[in-house]
Amino acid sequence: MPKKTKQGSGRKSTKEASRKKSDNQTSVSTSSPSNTFGRKKGNKRSTSSTPSSPKRIRKIVQPEAKETSELDEESDSECSSTDEECMWASVQPFHVDVSAKKAFYMSMNVIPPSHLYANENAMTGDEEWQVNIGDTVAIQVDVRSIRRRQSKRISSELLNHPYNVCWWCAEVLAIYRDLDSTDEAKLLKNTSDDAVHGNIIKDYAHFYLEVRWLYRMEDIPGFAHSKAKTKAGSEDSLEELFETDDVEVFSANTLLGPVSLHSESRPLLPMAPSYQGMPLVHFLCHRFWTLHRKTLMPIGSAETRIQRGMMYSKFLGRGFAIRASFEEATGNSDSSLVVNSATDWKTQFHNTIAQLNLAEASAVDSGTEVIGRETQQAQIKSFLSSAVKGVNAKDLTDVRNSNVFALFIGGPPGTGKTASVNSIIYQLRKEQAAGIIPEFTFVSLNGMEMRHPFDTYVRLWEAVSPNKEKLNRPKALAKLQLYFSDSTPLKKTSCKKRDDDTRRAVVLLVDEIDYLVTKKQTILYNLFDWPMTGYENKSDAQLIVIGISNTLNLPERLHVRLQSRIGKQRCIFNSYSSDDSLKIIQGKLGVSINKGKSIFHHDAIRFAAIKIASESGDIRKVFQLCKSAAENVFNQIISGKKVLLPHSSSYRETIGVGDIQAAAKEMFNSILHLAVSHATSYQALLFVALAALHRNTGRERGGFTLEEIVTKMESMANSLGSQKYIPCPQYHMLIGMLCPLGEAGILKLSTPNGSQGSCGTNGAGSLVSLNIDAFEVLSSLKDTSHYPLAQKFLGQKLFSFNK
Repeated sequence: MPKKTKQGSGRKSTKEASRKKSDNQTSVSTSSPSNTFGRKKGNKRSTSSTPSSPKRIRKIVQPEAKETSELDEESDSECSSTDEECMWASVQPFHVDVSAKKAFYMSMNVIPPSHLYANENAMTGDEEWQVNIGDTVAIQVDVRSIRRRQSKRISSELLNHPYNVCWWCAEVLAIYRDLDSTDEAKLLKNTSDDAVHGNIIKDYAHFYLEVRWLYRMEDIPGFAHSKAKTKAGSEDSLEELFETDDVEVFSANTLLGPVSLHSESRPLLPMAPSYQGMPLVHFLCHRFWTLHRKTLMPIGSAETRIQRGMMYSKFLGRGFAIRASFEEATGNSDSSLVVNSATDWKTQFHNTIAQLNLAEASAVDSGTEVIGRETQQAQIKSFLSSAVKGVNAKDLTDVRNSNVFALFIGGPPGTGKTASVNSIIYQLRKEQAAGIIPEFTFVSLNGMEMRHPFDTYVRLWEAVSPNKEKLNRPKALAKLQLYFSDSTPLKKTSCKKRDDDTRRAVVLLVDEIDYLVTKKQTILYNLFDWPMTGYENKSDAQLIVIGISNTLNLPERLHVRLQSRIGKQRCIFNSYSSDDSLKIIQGKLGVSINKGKSIFHHDAIRFAAIKIASESGDIRKVFQLCKSAAENVFNQIISGKKVLLPHSSSYRETIGVGDIQAAAKEMFNSILHLAVSHATSYQALLFVALAALHRNTGRERGGFTLEEIVTKMESMANSLGSQKYIPCPQYHMLIGMLCPLGEAGILKLSTPNGSQGSCGTNGAGSLVSLNIDAFEVLSSLKDTSHYPLAQKFLGQKLFSFNK
């Protein structure tokens, strides 16, 4: 195969050519386990095994005179006509997606391509190779096709031996085949659902593999000529491969043979040179290379490799209906832990504390309804179902008058907004797989995670483009404009056209949209305008937008032209009541199902729910309070301050109301709370003003300018009319207050570019924010003379909407 030579790097190309020539002169004996290709050094082999015969690679390499589209069409037709006899499934599919017309399998069988092996005579011709999800395999690749796909690898150097073709190593994430029609998909789904487990079948078809590439050292920037490579090149050491997040789909006719990965460079056990007559190549793999972050990191055990790979799969990712079917078929569900199954008290405490992480408060993978949010979930589901079904509808007369493809969700933090949307998306994916609603793509973005609001364009295009294309902001915006708004040919946006010429549905969830509000409000305008203009122009894809804010009046504070784009559809989330908080925490800990078998006493959980409901109604605070109590009791048992009874069930109901009270005292009576409770009049006015700004704008993070703070302080002081806060402090007084409070840790001062820890020019150029929540300011000022101020602007009635 010809090597790709870069211009201006003649010396480097010469060295690579000489190194490749020396590699082609090395020989490996497949009869000895110590002489596999994965080793850096080995015995010499004859030159007859070099990939010089065009007959061996004619299956995937077409003549140079062909155009790219002709190559792809001829390759696909050749695969479908000649290779179906060499591959089949011997089991029923574990999942059938009726809308996408795809059937997914746990495994498939292929006839090994022995004519592509260097030692062709090692096989009899009757062997069958079963390929399973999670296997590491060798994939035959073509240099020209890799270049056409703009591969992310920086090296054009491919592996050869022990095959007569070029190949790369990959992990199998998904095995599927396309179905001809929806009727065939429904029939296969009914057949697989009614089939007896273990039935042996032979389903001949053309299969496809979703694979995750394993990179070599030469494929990682800056690693090809590093000292680490020299150290790894010692004799009899395995060559290292790296797990990645680079995922692609390949035809199953490119399978060559199995690959074995080891966690040590010199395995203690002997390495087999072959598997069922096929050559077996051995590599070292104990690190992960991420393309997005451009960093190396260690990985976990080999047993969890498939779970790591599924994080980047477009089919088996978390929250997909296919993932649930896979876990049901394998019996390896990683959903919420069953905390009552543990017999050791330490394990019981560790499991419970893990369940009380803040991430678990909104984690919804099973599609279950969020407690206390049944009405809101029904509204969200009705909106999404109608929007997805209406993408290819012939006439929607009310698109311009009322944007049927946009929904605004508002409510205080920690009230289940994001969890409710994720739960509905999971339910709709199951309906999509059953053919009830059309196929759709789901993209989730968070405004708080953007370094700059305009990075939204970059992240969105990277999510919807087929090759995860990462462009700069202007180019990404132009691509999105073509894709979602204009009726332009699909080839200009590098997105593949659907077989049935229907428009794609893309559901976009934009969380924390308050952070995307710019001076001209162009980002939000584009996001909410593309759904309407795209439907009118019949663009390539139809965008469906759900915007989530921590405030209720965000649309009313925006420009009039943007308000018309958002439309009038609203979904309001009120704060959780104590009963709702109690049901949620009981469901997570299994208390309601197995009453009396949790480490928490029932009254302790009720006390925590009532206390937080009276403060803010934020379910995350309930989780935080219970977690703090569990950690305190665990440490007391370890230190001997608290003794368990000797019988085996002594950890049941260990945490009582007193432990919750102690944790609450620590949470609400820290040094920061004591400092706030002893604040002066102007300091109290500053704290309440910042807390009110956080609550009114919905920003859980980020700061405010001095102009915003002074304006808010003046309006609050004049509204209250108390002489303690009049006259309101001006800029010079406020600047003098900021640095001492920032050094004390009560305030956080940061510059507009995100750097922290300095007061700028005497604090004048700083963005100011609180290090405690609004309800914590209210509770700290409860027994002070400033409580009327805090109660008026931070009271429960202003941010909790329970009757």
